[in-house]
Parts: sequence; structure tokens; C-alpha cells
Amino acid sequence: RDFTLSGCHEVIITGKAQMGSVEGFLNMPKMLRMALGLEPRLGPGADITTIGGFEALWKALVDVMDWVAAKAHEFSLERDRREAERPGGHLAASLVVNDCIEKCQGYTQGGARYNFCNWDAIGIANLADSLVAIRKLVFEGRALTLAALVEALRANWDGHEPLRKRIVNQLPHFGNDDDSADAVATQIVETLDQVLKRRTPFRGGHYTLGTLAGGENMHIEFGRLTGATPDGRRDGEPLADTIGPAQGRDRRGITAMLNSVAKLPHRLLPTSTTLNVKLDPKLLASEDGVEKVAALIQSHFLSGGQQFQFNLVTREMLLEAKRCPEKYGNLMVRVAGYSAPFTSLWEDLQEEIIARTGHGL
Repeated sequence: RDFTLSGCHEVIITGKAQMGSVEGFLNMPKMLRMALGLEPRLGPGADITTIGGFEALWKALVDVMDWVAAKAHEFSLERDRREAERPGGHLAASLVVNDCIEKCQGYTQGGARYNFCNWDAIGIANLADSLVAIRKLVFEGRALTLAALVEALRANWDGHEPLRKRIVNQLPHFGNDDDSADAVATQIVETLDQVLKRRTPFRGGHYTLGTLAGGENMHIEFGRLTGATPDGRRDGEPLADTIGPAQGRDRRGITAMLNSVAKLPHRLLPTSTTLNVKLDPKLLASEDGVEKVAALIQSHFLSGGQQFQFNLVTREMLLEAKRCPEKYGNLMVRVAGYSAPFTSLWEDLQEEIIARTGHGL
């Protein structure tokens, strides 16, 4: 239990570790677009004519993960080398963190007892939903070819709205306690963890994963830079904001959503996992409602969950705050790992919060 939180929710071992905060972010849906040959300027992709089944697609995706991990590793080495070359190696921290004095190495030079380098994976739910859609429609149902799906993505779904709606409304999605979709999300986390740990950070230790969008709001920023994806998401739309489902895709209630999240291998996500849950504020108006929320919190952690946080607002309340911001200056919302006045957020971030599924009990 000897831990504390750094930054937003990043877990660190108190007085013994240099675990950084958020070292960088990984755009998970962009990796699939690369594997499908939709991002030729970024890096290598597969020849989709050679992808005859889901396993071949998965291999192409893992190859891209490895390529991205190599680039992230190069970036980390150079940045941490520059930090280590500063005189004193962060002298103040070095004096109070275990083993720095004994090793005669500064805090930024690998002197701490435990050294990790943290990367946050953004859009895991979008990637999982996309892979489920491809497996169901292309390789199992034979409803269309992979080439046809890629062309629909190039067109940003224009002329393919029936297909997009089928994906959004009829196929399984992470966040609904669907074992097939949840297993894909788990496989993504396990594989990315393995790929990152093929490399050793500058300070030693190993790379660790989280799912925190951070104060940088990377689910918005990455969404702006990411074209259409096979989960039905259009070009420029936000990615999933936390470790939870993509906005509006959890439709079987809060228990099903929390069950999906609890199935993930949280032991591989020590950096930080945030989970935004939008609840009707009426639930706290009675003792019975308070007890139900308390039971919800307890059951989530007993099931293996690591963190979650509430927005006690309704869609109608947020829409009214957009229309009349002068009346709602004190309306606070959870964004990623931080809270902010709703009226202070830019419009597309406000819209993303409005689009999150609202739950009752």
C-alpha cells in the first residue's frame, strides 16, 4: 500500500521510484489504419490482398505495434538522455529517493530503486470494436471484402451509411459485457505490453502502460488526426475518452460496462487507468440511491477494476449549459484525469462529454 499518485492518476512507489508521469501517448486506432495501408506517409502497412483471415490481419497489426514501439523507444531514449545530462540529475529528488545516493546516480540517471517509463494507449475500445467489426463482417459473415471496407474508410463512410449504421447498432462493442468483444480488448492490452517490453528504457526498468488521455485531452487531439475507422467512427471524431467504451456504444447498462472494464488485465496497466461514468444526479437524492452507488463502487473494485470517477450530470443539463453558459459557471465535470468547469471547455470537448452514455441504476 506504499504508493501515491502523480499528475492525474499515475501510480508511483513513494520515495523509491522514478516512474515519470505520462511519457507519451499511443494512438491505437491509427495503428490499424496503418496496417490496412491507409496511412502510407506514417509507416509500413500490409498489402491487404494478402490478408486472407483474421489471424493475418492481427499479425499485420502487431507488426505495426512493434514499429510504433520502436519509434516511441527512440524518442524516449533521446529525451531521457537529455534529462540525465543536466547537472545533478534532479538533485532535490535524488536526495530523498531511495538508492540514488548509494548508487551515486541522480533521479533522472537511473539512480532510483525502481525505474519505469510510462506510455498511455488511447482508443483501445475503438481498436477493439474495429477488429470485431472486421472479423464479423469480412472474415465470418463474408458480407463484404476487406478491400471494400477499406474503400468505405477512404470515403469517410460517404455512400456507405447503411453499413456504418449496421456496425454501430448491430455488432458487439466493448463495454456491454460481451465476451467476444472484451476478449479482443484484452488481447490488445496484453500484446502491446509484450511489444513494449522488448525494449529497455534509458534509466533501466521497463515500459509500462496506462490509458489516461491526460490534460492534453489526447482522445480529442488524436481523434482530429485520425481518419475513419472500422467501428463506424468518422474522420476527426474523438476516440474513446478513457479505458471504458467508445462514446455511446455501451447500451446494456452500467453493470455490463463495468464488467467489461474489469475483465481487462489491469496488472498490465500500472501507469494509470481512468474510467468516466456519467450518472443521473437524482441517484444521490435518497439514502437508497447513495447506498446503490456505494455498492457499485465496491463491486467494481472487488471485480478487479482499478479506478473510476463520476460525472453526476444529465445530457439535458449539459445542453442547457452550452446554451446558457452564464448560468452554469460552477458546473464541474470530469474530463480525463482532471476536472474543469464545463463552460470553460472548447466546443468539441463539450460535445464529446455530452456524447458519453448516461447511466441510472
